[in-house]
Amino acid sequence: MKTEFHSLRKNATQIIICALIIPSFFLLSLILLQKASIAWETSESVIVSFKAHGKLNEAMELTDKYINNCSKNVTYSWGYNEKGCIFTLLGEYTKAIYAFQESLRYSDGSSDDFITLLNMGTLQHSLGDYADAISYFDEAIIRMDNDDSRRYWLKMHVAWSGFYLSQGDTMTLKQVYNEVEPMLRKIESHLNQFNKGKAYFMASRIAYQLGKHKKAIKFSKKYVKQKNSNSAKLSLAANLLYLENEAEANTVFSNIDIEDADKDLLALWYWLNGDELQAKSNLEGYSNDVEREKAWRLIRHDEILPYDIWKDARRQKWFVELIGPMTTDYPNAATYRNNLGAVWKAKGSYDKAIEYYEKALNSDLENLGEDHPNVATYRNNLGSTWKAKGEYDKAIEYYEMALKSDLNNFGENHPKVATRWNNLGEVWRAKGEYDKAIEYYEKALISDLKNFGEDHPNVATYRNNLGVAWNAKGEHDKAIEYLEKALKSDLKTFGEKHSNVATYRNNLGTAFNAKGEYDKAIEHLEKALSVIQVRLGKDHPDTKILKSNLRLAKEESNE
Repeated sequence: MKTEFHSLRKNATQIIICALIIPSFFLLSLILLQKASIAWETSESVIVSFKAHGKLNEAMELTDKYINNCSKNVTYSWGYNEKGCIFTLLGEYTKAIYAFQESLRYSDGSSDDFITLLNMGTLQHSLGDYADAISYFDEAIIRMDNDDSRRYWLKMHVAWSGFYLSQGDTMTLKQVYNEVEPMLRKIESHLNQFNKGKAYFMASRIAYQLGKHKKAIKFSKKYVKQKNSNSAKLSLAANLLYLENEAEANTVFSNIDIEDADKDLLALWYWLNGDELQAKSNLEGYSNDVEREKAWRLIRHDEILPYDIWKDARRQKWFVELIGPMTTDYPNAATYRNNLGAVWKAKGSYDKAIEYYEKALNSDLENLGEDHPNVATYRNNLGSTWKAKGEYDKAIEYYEMALKSDLNNFGENHPKVATRWNNLGEVWRAKGEYDKAIEYYEKALISDLKNFGEDHPNVATYRNNLGVAWNAKGEHDKAIEYLEKALKSDLKTFGEKHSNVATYRNNLGTAFNAKGEYDKAIEHLEKALSVIQVRLGKDHPDTKILKSNLRLAKEESNE
């Protein structure tokens, strides 16, 4: 959802679902990264400790309390990043992505944004959604200063996901390795204490796949020195054993507490030692399905590696029956291009975004045909971008094609169709065609009432949009009716401090002001400002617009 604030002089404010739909939001993480800016205060350190020790329900409960008591954007952002990490560890991947997106929404473009984006990319990579992973890593790079050495760390992640996406093509991997290797010490000096060693970890993986085994071992040892965890040591021991340095491998292994090491690494160690029973036992020995499937999936994905440590095991019947068939399905280039379009659109570079969306559209039109849902998604995204450019007729053209396709594929009562109707309502409203906008908004509302019932946020959004349109038509009582229902619903769903609630109060203030009921207008605008100012800061454009709305309402009340 996208929240827009407008001045009272423009007669309307709104929150519109402007659907930028990026496929493949089903996620899992390899390495979840910690935002460090405030992590040593009491509540934060307890949350981190619970998470680290696997007490995920306790961590989630404390994180929810922490978020409810937040008063600054940086703490909201930190809390939602942690929530995303916990959801990931619980295997609730869609919720994880939502939490990470909330973290970004409250970050105000802070330097820690790249950590959340890196978490999101790592989640996508570990599920095999390599194109999506690259788009998040690229967005993280875009948000960083050009002279920040951590950009090179992110470039390693881009190259690593591209390596999997290309099914083992090492050309880009080699280029990035040559660029980054001289920078490793500088990169490490700029990583916070939670992430120390992880540049060496990535470098060791890349060097290993490029056949630079001595370098890979060197970097692995530096990672162990920085991290000093049992799993880091076990990974080093397994690599040493695979490279037939048995004596050193055994020395490293003798210093490991195997009770605290990853099961998949223990299984690998035993397999390389010729102990098939222990290998199988550890691969089966996970305490929950989420961890087991995570480990098995990563092993399946690694079949494409030039240096695949499990290569000999893959020939064993028991291994294939246990782990499952190898994966050969990789996201195509269209998904990657679509997500790059999303990145450029978020930056306001609409022409660049349109270029990538059109490439994605043309690719899937050729490969999948006119009626595939992906084609409708890319047309919808093109409509959204043309609308952002102010080219409303062009936007309508793409939105209508997306709607027609989704009606054929899903029927009238599908949430995707409701979103398409809403988007058409948005662009007709932007053209000043309020009756046309209301027609589409009402279709979206009726559809999602059937799908979700009264209390769903989408239903509140469509009622808000109807209120905005009726207010623009000068039908203030009708507008207030819809806006009050939207406010009541989201107050119940999110509570007073949520930005949706503040937006609806702003819109109600606008409608009451237009009606001449200034006391009610001021009441809602003051409540909205108290939330938005805390969430976004006093210098944010939305805060300034709300202050202007409130000032105008007070001026008119005194006339």
